[in-house]
Amino acid sequence: MVHAFGGVGALLQRLANAPRIFLQSLLEPDEQNQVEQTIRGQLNAVELSDGWENGLTHEQARKRLEQHGLNHYRPLPNKWKVFGEQFKSVAAISLLAFAGLAWGLGKYFDTTLILLVFAAQAIYTTRVKCQAEQDYQRFLQEQKTVSVIRGGQISQIAPTDVVPGDVLFLRQGDVVPADAFITCANHLQVREMDADSTYRVMLKCAVSRKDGESCLRINRGTEANRLYAGSVIVSGSAQAVVTHTGDSTRHADILRQPKRRKLYTEQRYDTLSKKLTKAGWIAIILVGGLVFLVGWSPSAAVATASAVATSVIPGGFSLPICLAFWTATKRMRQEARELPSLHHVDRLEDTKVVVLTDHGLTDEMEASQLFGSQSRWFVSKEVSDHIHSHKRIFHKDGIQAQLESSSEAVLLIQAAKPFARINGDLGPYDRAVNRLYGNLPVTQRTDPCAWKWIDHAHLQSHGLFEMRAFQDQKGRIVEVIRGPVQLLFEKCKRAISPKQMECSFFDVPTMEKSDALQKSLQDWLETARRHHEQTVGFAYRIREAEGMSVHSAGGTTDVQDLIWIGAISFQCIYQRSSHLLRRVANLGLPVVLTVQESVIEDPGFRQAITFDDAKIRILSTKDFVATLEEKPLEKEEVWIVVADERERLDVLETLRERYSAICFIGCHDQERALFGAAWAAIEQGIKRGLQDVIEALEETGHARARLGHANGFILSGNIGEVVFSTLAGITGAHHALSPVILNLLTNSLASVGIAIGKREVDQRQGHPNGDLQSLHKPIVSHGFISGATAMLAYAGGLLISEDPFFASTFAFITLILSQLWQAVHWRRQSRLAKLSDLWEDRVLTVSLLVALLALVLSVQVPFFAGQLQTTPLGIQDWLAAGAIAGAVGPVASNSEEPIWGIVKRVTGRFWGNNPQKPMAAA
Repeated sequence: MVHAFGGVGALLQRLANAPRIFLQSLLEPDEQNQVEQTIRGQLNAVELSDGWENGLTHEQARKRLEQHGLNHYRPLPNKWKVFGEQFKSVAAISLLAFAGLAWGLGKYFDTTLILLVFAAQAIYTTRVKCQAEQDYQRFLQEQKTVSVIRGGQISQIAPTDVVPGDVLFLRQGDVVPADAFITCANHLQVREMDADSTYRVMLKCAVSRKDGESCLRINRGTEANRLYAGSVIVSGSAQAVVTHTGDSTRHADILRQPKRRKLYTEQRYDTLSKKLTKAGWIAIILVGGLVFLVGWSPSAAVATASAVATSVIPGGFSLPICLAFWTATKRMRQEARELPSLHHVDRLEDTKVVVLTDHGLTDEMEASQLFGSQSRWFVSKEVSDHIHSHKRIFHKDGIQAQLESSSEAVLLIQAAKPFARINGDLGPYDRAVNRLYGNLPVTQRTDPCAWKWIDHAHLQSHGLFEMRAFQDQKGRIVEVIRGPVQLLFEKCKRAISPKQMECSFFDVPTMEKSDALQKSLQDWLETARRHHEQTVGFAYRIREAEGMSVHSAGGTTDVQDLIWIGAISFQCIYQRSSHLLRRVANLGLPVVLTVQESVIEDPGFRQAITFDDAKIRILSTKDFVATLEEKPLEKEEVWIVVADERERLDVLETLRERYSAICFIGCHDQERALFGAAWAAIEQGIKRGLQDVIEALEETGHARARLGHANGFILSGNIGEVVFSTLAGITGAHHALSPVILNLLTNSLASVGIAIGKREVDQRQGHPNGDLQSLHKPIVSHGFISGATAMLAYAGGLLISEDPFFASTFAFITLILSQLWQAVHWRRQSRLAKLSDLWEDRVLTVSLLVALLALVLSVQVPFFAGQLQTTPLGIQDWLAAGAIAGAVGPVASNSEEPIWGIVKRVTGRFWGNNPQKPMAAA
């Protein structure tokens, strides 16, 4: 007994000490607890710290991939769960109620048809949503968009191949592929998702570490030291160690949990669904009361009301929207590769000005000349053998020579190579330098591309200097800098000497910059300008790693102790951009195109850059800045500003002071980081934008305006966000997503099936074709004509403009006009419908004439086309009443007169008259 009481007392004492121990562990974490800390079943700190500085080997990565599986941090939705969500909307409940009503009245065929239409719509909606997620996961497996260290080298891998312990390099526009711990950060801002599916932009930083400390203090990290899968790097750069992948990420946990609240897009479409359903019920009551007043039987009144409800409630107004995004998806799959490498603002409707550069209009680059301290090299293509056409012929002083004879030229090409990507979406510079680099027989000992990648950054002293840092096998660090030739040469104190014997950045003799070298460079630049060539300069510096951490050695952003290497000139081919500029102007935004004087004098540039139907002004930098001080830029203007590198920065700074949101197209990454911190530049719009396809639209609170500017998103290169995220928003509303065939079903077959001979003709009325159980012709023609008119008008809209949203707006307006015409012009009396009636119907004729008139106005009057092109989705709210009136059009009448027949019969009941009752029809 005594021992029992003693055990209980010891237990109580331990419990009493638990809070103290817990607080002590938080305030003073010991090293043993840190080492033994388990990261959610992935890796403990010891395993994670293995290789966190040097990266994983290929064998380590393979084993961890087998252990943890592919990095799918977005779980696939359950098909049955998605299908069940289709039965929760007001529209679905209303349709099922009508199906039950029809069953109670003995209309078994009608009930079956309603259920089939609804089931087909739910199945298609489920398929679209699941297919979108599968396409997204396929994209993660195929596209190599993640930069990691593997085997001591920087490598591009697919997001699904990321494993715990990988060292990530992230910069502006990148999507974080997994949960990670920040080890190095440079002005880092991240947009991440909260637990309630909302988004916020946060400042992030690396956890503080002492120099020489190799242990990764994960338990000391806070939210500010962690990155989560699915987040977007808004600005800055970072290096991080992966801690969680796949289902263990926080992103996967959020997606598995039920949403705490609906997103703005879902709320918007739920509201629209309720409005349509409410309008449908009003139409049902009005139609039911109307047919009852004119003398139809209750069965006919209920059947006619059911026909109207079946056409209205399922979302007949969604046809133009679905056509737009369906066509955009099909067309952009083929045309995506033809779009330039563009960038988009997070909310395009807030954009005030678009900044465009000649880099955004460059289609291809080819190396032309190499400038060194003591040598000049000319580069030409090898065209004699098509198999070796990628090779280059090098001429020194006009004489063909081997490139290996000049280590100065080899160092220049090696300096250009770290700034060129080897896979993924290659730009003109990447392709040109890779072709040039393919001629160098270099070894890993002297080639910086084979060394350990440390960091990449933008030098703060100038917005156009970019740096890459490497560490060779001996632990020495070299930093290569790229920038404008004249500015970079001025920042250098020394230049490499042509006397070196080995192609290595170390142990290279240097010399003071001389006036002769400066004059030689000026002559070379003048020659390049006369030939309308673009030039890029390169420099480097050596830093010893002793006494400092690797990251602090690579993270210096000053421009001290630079050594001049040389420069390369490129001949450029420009793409035709008249269509691109016209679409920017259609947004009603001013465009500022900054080019150098040598570029604007290039005949090839002038031939490629055309400015149709736009107000063009060509100014110098000084005149442009003075114009900005006098008045703001007007809409639909294109300003061509002639500016060199220094003047270009002045222009961007002036625009940044006056405009809060700027869309940069074709600008350097460092320019976007310096002047575009207000928005997230998701790089390589089409492919890389698909990494966050659904969240990108859901996070904005301006769904109406974003849909109204759908053409702007296509311009920005992020059509994937428009198509797939909007489809997800529509699917979440449970009502509006209907393909072309299902819309025709709800607007025609449902009406026909409910109205077809299953409806008995009122036997009290005489009818010459009563034995045929006649079908009222307008009910048949209404659905077919509405669908055909919308599709024809949509095709005409695509002829006017290749923008699918414009075509959908054009089709929607035409459909509304045709339905209003049906509402005003009541059709003939009941008779058996024939196929020829569709061609005789005046509705189709009038609709086509209206479409033709709109076509002429759109071509001849640009203002009219611009208004149609920016019509917001909200137009459906106030046009819905007119569309509902169009659904009332099929109500029967026994007179050729438009509406007076029904008016006379209704008024006759109240006045005591007994006019001849109409022949019953549905």
